[in-house]
Amino acid sequence: MKRTLLILIAAFSLLLFNSCKDEEPAKPIPAIKMITKITSLVGISKQDAQIKLESWDYTYIRSEELGENNIFYSFENQSSSSSYTLHERNNKIYLCEYSENRSKTIALDHFEKFSKEGIEYLLDKTYSYEGLAKDIDYQISTFGTHQVFMEYYSLKKTYLQSCSEIWDRINERVATKYVVNYESFRAYISYIDKTNAAPSMFQK
Repeated sequence: MKRTLLILIAAFSLLLFNSCKDEEPAKPIPAIKMITKITSLVGISKQDAQIKLESWDYTYIRSEELGENNIFYSFENQSSSSSYTLHERNNKIYLCEYSENRSKTIALDHFEKFSKEGIEYLLDKTYSYEGLAKDIDYQISTFGTHQVFMEYYSLKKTYLQSCSEIWDRINERVATKYVVNYESFRAYISYIDKTNAAPSMFQK
């Protein structure tokens, strides 16, 4: 009887072990990059863009006509900590900008993350580059490459009033920005389809 009981216990233990072994831990779902989100909102109608934004828990706030058949739309999340702005022309979104209001450290981290996403998006593509930084004394520095910008930024980032990077191509533009406004620290990333933009937008 004892022997039979021991065999049953051993068999049950083996069965339990195998069933636990078969259950693999769930793989985490990778977060969607912000550059992927904003580019997905460009080239579609305002109505389709709004459906997407509402599915991401963003609410329509306001719109404004800017001339040249250009309309601006604003959407915010419930806490107003992040927002999307869209520009529409000829019934098509050609510009999408995402921004968020964070603590200084997080805003700087997100600016860096957005810039990395922009560089990855433009990998193997030809573009022109412009970097800009304004320090607490309102001295402006400009940069011709991302590497030179990052050398300056790494040393000065906690003392900056603002900084930005622009990657320009014939038909598109990716831009990132960090701005300090009193106690507000905002990080931005934007994408523009230049083929649908208002002509005056890129006139100097």
